[in-house]
Amino acid sequence: MKKIIKLVTSSKATLVLLLIFTIAIAAGTFIEEIYDITTAKLLIYNATWFEIVLFLLVINFIGSIKRYNLLRLERLPGLLFHSAFIVIIIGSGVTRYFGYEGNMHIRQGETVDYITSSQPYLSINANVDNQDYYTAKPVLFGAITDNSFDFDLATKDSEEVNIQYKDHLKNVVETYEEGIQDGFNLLELKIQVEGHEDVLEIKDGEIKESHGFFIAYNNPEASDALKITGREDGKLYLSAPVPIITSKIPEMSLGKIEKDSTAELRTGVVYEPENSGIAFILSRQLKNAGSKYVPQ
Repeated sequence: MKKIIKLVTSSKATLVLLLIFTIAIAAGTFIEEIYDITTAKLLIYNATWFEIVLFLLVINFIGSIKRYNLLRLERLPGLLFHSAFIVIIIGSGVTRYFGYEGNMHIRQGETVDYITSSQPYLSINANVDNQDYYTAKPVLFGAITDNSFDFDLATKDSEEVNIQYKDHLKNVVETYEEGIQDGFNLLELKIQVEGHEDVLEIKDGEIKESHGFFIAYNNPEASDALKITGREDGKLYLSAPVPIITSKIPEMSLGKIEKDSTAELRTGVVYEPENSGIAFILSRQLKNAGSKYVPQ
């Protein structure tokens, strides 16, 4: 045991531990830049091996105080230098294990007695035999780390709901592709409002709103919505509770669809419901589509 303590408190151990610490901090900075702070925490800052390095540094600095006999007035600067590192590391350990991070938003003149934790949680809601169950698990999802988890949610009848990790995708966008078994039909409309353009995606049976204007796809529930219906011939038709001005691209020939009348919805035609402030075109129609997520 004495040999181990002597080795840990030696000057060579000081150099090795400080070198490891420096490399780790530098690597953490690069990981933050390339990936994110969460990945850096998982790989370095919150890793067990990094905590062991800090613990050994504390032991080493305490041993250095004794080895160099720093408890003397003439060696006060050396004592303060080593003591500062010891206090900083111990303080960070207290914060790590007994503290918590969060945000408290206080408006002028108000009193607040709660904070929002900065620790992300995975919230699970389950309904078994009309009984609701809830649990929350603190998690960190890194970009290049193993984020796997597997835990059970106990129910009233002692049956367990098993929750397993499948995958974690970050900075992705949802895209659609056709030819998927048991897929859904989807319309993509390009909405033009006050000089800028939005994309509105509507699945079969949905009602979507854009800038106060409602558009329904095979859904008759909203009487004040523009209705798009698909028929057996594969064509799309629309009707609206207001007249619609049409202009065909590129000829820009004008037309009009009267209120509550039905007309075919075609690509290459701009539709402008009167007094709505918007114009839209059918940019894409997908049949038997499925969604997937791809990196941006």
